[in-house]
This record gives sequence, structure tokens and C-alpha cells, in this order.
Amino acid sequence: MKILKITVLKYIEKDDFVVPQRLSLVTIGCFDFLLLRKFYQDLGWEETDNGYTDYAVFKTVGVLLSLYSVEKLAEGTGLDVQKSTKFFKGITFAINVDKPSQVDETIEAVRSIGGKIISEPNDGKGD
Repeated sequence: MKILKITVLKYIEKDDFVVPQRLSLVTIGCFDFLLLRKFYQDLGWEETDNGYTDYAVFKTVGVLLSLYSVEKLAEGTGLDVQKSTKFFKGITFAINVDKPSQVDETIEAVRSIGGKIISEPNDGKGD
């Protein structure tokens, strides 16, 4: 099954096309789809009804997060899939919380379900 959904909203200002400044859907190409789906389910994130046995969509504030096999996601791109999981993929994700006191709780919740913390939280001020 191939999934392709493109939605373009046009905003016109003085006959100039302006691309909306927002993301609606971010898809992670998974090496282990079932493991990653379970990870987000274990975080307690709500999954939409748009998923399948090999595709999942989770609700977040403002953006949908979808999971799909990296091989299937790469189909039709003409690009090779890097087989090793031990390399930087050029993207990071963050979960911003409402209060500083929630940082440690969030990190521990992620760690408790097997999440690997690559960079421990800090106050952004350096040493």
C-alpha cells in the first residue's frame, strides 16, 4: 500500500503565492515499526483511527506524528535506505513541557519505557 497525501492551502497576497508557515504531518521512517508504535502507545499518546497494521498516526499539539516502515517510506524516492541504525540522521525531536518541574518527570517517563536519552536536559546556559 502506498500512501501519499498532499494538501496545499493557498494564501494570496498581492498576487504572490505564500506557502503556509506550518507543518501538518511528520513521518518517521522506522527500522522497527512495531517497537516504535508500542513506545508511543506506552507514552500514553493518542493514536488516530487513520492507522493500519503497518502505519500509525499519533495526535500531538498542532502536528500529527506518523510512523511507517523506512523501506516503504523510501519507495519511489530513488534513494537508498541506510541499513545501520548507528548514524546521525540529521533530525532531532523535542517535547517541550509547560513548567521546568515537568522536565525530569518527562525524561524519566520516556526512559522507563525504553527510550534512549541522547542528550540529558539542561538549562541552555552551558557550563
